[in-house]
Amino acid sequence: MALTCAADVGQTVSLPRPAFPGFEQFAALAGLRVRPYSVPGDDEPPIVAEDCAAIMICTPHKPTGRLTPYREPPDGHACWRIWDISHTSLFGPDADGFRSCLAATDILICSLSKLLRLPGARLGCLIVPAPELRAAVLAAKTHLLMSASRLSQILALTVLRDPDTARELDERQRHLTGLRELLQSAVQTSTRMTVVPAGGGTHLLVHARTDEDPWRLLKDAGVVGLPGTVFNAETPSVRLCAAQTAAIVDIAATRIRTL
Repeated sequence: MALTCAADVGQTVSLPRPAFPGFEQFAALAGLRVRPYSVPGDDEPPIVAEDCAAIMICTPHKPTGRLTPYREPPDGHACWRIWDISHTSLFGPDADGFRSCLAATDILICSLSKLLRLPGARLGCLIVPAPELRAAVLAAKTHLLMSASRLSQILALTVLRDPDTARELDERQRHLTGLRELLQSAVQTSTRMTVVPAGGGTHLLVHARTDEDPWRLLKDAGVVGLPGTVFNAETPSVRLCAAQTAAIVDIAATRIRTL
């Protein structure tokens, strides 16, 4: 929705790489030209070329878990910035920068399916300060997808307004952070693997320290992840996911340390 309403057919959009493959797939279906930028980069929003109509910034980034804190756009910045914060808790400090203010060229995307860890709750939220872009989204959504039912929207608001929800999500966030950090520490302890430092989310992107195949190294050790090629990674890598039971993550960490 955001890409369709922020860029016209034939225009260029800047998308992260590696990243969730749907970004580039949808851009191609929408007739947009893709100019990838590399992640990880600096902990600042990437610089956008003047001919780009929009840029997608994912924080925490999937699959690396890198954080890009919110920064106001530079003066004269005309490019739309689409912030995908689907893996950020809306109640935590990571979202404070987005909550305080958004520039007129910012678009914020969040997802209840990720926030509540409910894959079946396919209800997302698009926050757009610019009135003209909001009007474009409202006009386009009827033609592009089914709108969520009124009942689903009422249920979502009820859940999000419940004080217990914030406490529950905070507890889940701490739990998932601990599991992610356990895996990250195990990779850093190993002698044959290395990891992109993650600041949030549930994902890690690991590489081999030599020219060995990281996916094969992990598989032989009994640890399964998704190959980085799934996310258009340019160097051999594997995405590990910490959204598992504590027992499974502990076993995986033990096996990774032996590498």
